[in-house]
Amino acid sequence: MGLEFEVTGAFEALKKTYEVHTDVSDVTIVGVLMQKGHPVAYESRKLNDTERRYIIQEKEMTTVVHYFEYGGTTYLALGS
Repeated sequence: MGLEFEVTGAFEALKKTYEVHTDVSDVTIVGVLMQKGHPVAYESRKLNDTERRYIIQEKEMTTVVHYFEYGGTTYLALGS
């Protein structure tokens, strides 16, 4: 019965509201998945030479797309 409670508890966490915070600089992009003000997943990487020439709006969108392709889905797939 304890195992059933833990598994149910893990799935209950997926029903809560999440926030994604992103940031970009001239050389890196960062995304953090937050739940109730606490970070639960983090993803970052360097921009390649082409991406470094993007205007700021394109860099911001690159950050969002990259995070949801790699960072956010990792957390949801692992359920931790």
